[in-house]
Amino acid sequence: HEQGPGDLLNAVSLIHAAASAGAHALLRVPGREPAYLRRALQLGVEGLILPQTESKQDALDFVALAKQCWPVSSLRGAGGPAAAVLRPSAASSAQHLRRRGEELLLKACQIETEAGLAAVPDIVRVDGVDMVFFAPVELAASCPRGQEAGLMLALETAEAEVKKARKLLGGMLVPGRTVEQMFVIGYDLVCTTSDVILIRSA
Repeated sequence: HEQGPGDLLNAVSLIHAAASAGAHALLRVPGREPAYLRRALQLGVEGLILPQTESKQDALDFVALAKQCWPVSSLRGAGGPAAAVLRPSAASSAQHLRRRGEELLLKACQIETEAGLAAVPDIVRVDGVDMVFFAPVELAASCPRGQEAGLMLALETAEAEVKKARKLLGGMLVPGRTVEQMFVIGYDLVCTTSDVILIRSA
């Protein structure tokens, strides 16, 4: 949902289909927009991916915003005599659900620029960031012409930083690597295709 015509209404059926198949739904959001994040979290996504993360501050703001936007259980709209009985217990229940939800929500920072790649050692130290997700095609596009060779070395260094920090490592399939090779390197999540690739191959 960072790019393309899809919206949150379209995402509902995809999230339900993933859940029925036993899969976990992650959503790449357009940016750090509170209103969008609140609505996305209310759909039941289990993880958020923030694109164009370029600094430690970007990661800190993302984690804080995800915490702020987590939907709180409430009894708003529940009227009648029973409401007075239910409300005293609602606060503790809401606190429990909010705490558990924040713990289980996966927060991933997507790295797709040279600035973001250089900031990985700082980003992985942010409490609340669970995964660093690399986008190699976007990284290559952001690299000045003629410096692509050094990009692979920088990516490998950044990957090592993620594993050293005991964070989850994710990303799109790196050109020249197989899925098996990426898992051997230490990747926890590998996306092997995209909508653009599928359209091109159709």
